[in-house]
Amino acid sequence: DVSGMTFEDYAAIEQWRKFYADHKTYTFAGKLIGPFYDQNGQPTETLQRVRHGVKEHDQFMELQRAQEQLFTKCNSNWSQAEGGYVWCADGQYPRKAILDKPDGGVSERCACLTESQLDNKPEESTEILKQYPGCRKKQKYCQSVQPGRSKSTTH
Repeated sequence: DVSGMTFEDYAAIEQWRKFYADHKTYTFAGKLIGPFYDQNGQPTETLQRVRHGVKEHDQFMELQRAQEQLFTKCNSNWSQAEGGYVWCADGQYPRKAILDKPDGGVSERCACLTESQLDNKPEESTEILKQYPGCRKKQKYCQSVQPGRSKSTTH
């Protein structure tokens, strides 16, 4: 059952399918009648939805890679006792970069902006850029996660 899965989950399934399809040891035995193929071996609506999700995920990953080229990635450190911190090289400042996923989720990362990018976000940037709470505009070392909280999984 694939209900409730994200496009990222669909893409992981597709990676396994490709692994078995391209592997020399595993030979194709046929299509199983069920949620993905009907009695005639034709794709079902469920499989079409999964394929659409994989395509959307691949396009999103392409967009995300393009966004990562615009801003350098932050350095980061996290411990249960001290929480999380992000920082950038001289002349750059950390910002939370948020990008909406096509399946309704959100991708967050830390991006380093130059001084000129603080005031003039590049036109090709589709990410929402936010200051970390409690971090000044030109502060290069910021707390990203409060002590005692789990660090979030971001890409």
